[in-house]
Parts: sequence; structure tokens; C-alpha cells
Amino acid sequence: MELHSHFGPHHHRVTALFGDHQQSFDLLAGTTFAQLAEQLAGLAQDNQGWPKGISIVFERSSQPLPARQTKRRRPASSLVASQ
Repeated sequence: MELHSHFGPHHHRVTALFGDHQQSFDLLAGTTFAQLAEQLAGLAQDNQGWPKGISIVFERSSQPLPARQTKRRRPASSLVASQ
């Protein structure tokens, strides 16, 4: 059973490598690891075993990622051990 499909906007390409063949499918951006695991479990059942390897090619979004707000950390040199 081949799972090849056409790339669409914001898709990532997953290729599962089995002993004698490979199968590929697309994931929508935002797919969780749990959803990826479910898809791979289905492939494992269809192929009587888990893939030997997995490759994921992430498509870059044409939209910039939103700015992340991070806390400023104090430099290690400013930390003083108390005795």
C-alpha cells in the first residue's frame, strides 16, 4: 500500500524506510508527535514490522514565525555561590 500524496501548502514529507522498500506521506504543519506515532503504527501493522529508519523533511513556511518572548538570564559570571 503506497501512501504517496501530493505536497500542499505547509506540509512536511515523512519517509519510512523498511528493509526492502520505503513509504512516504505528508504531514500538515502542527501535527503532533502522537499523531505521527499513530501514522507510523499503521505502517508498521501493514508491513509486519516497524520501519528501520524515518526521514522527515520540514517545509519552510512562507510566513515568519512569531517572535518568542524569552526571559533574560543572568550571565553565569554574575552568579555567586554562598557559603
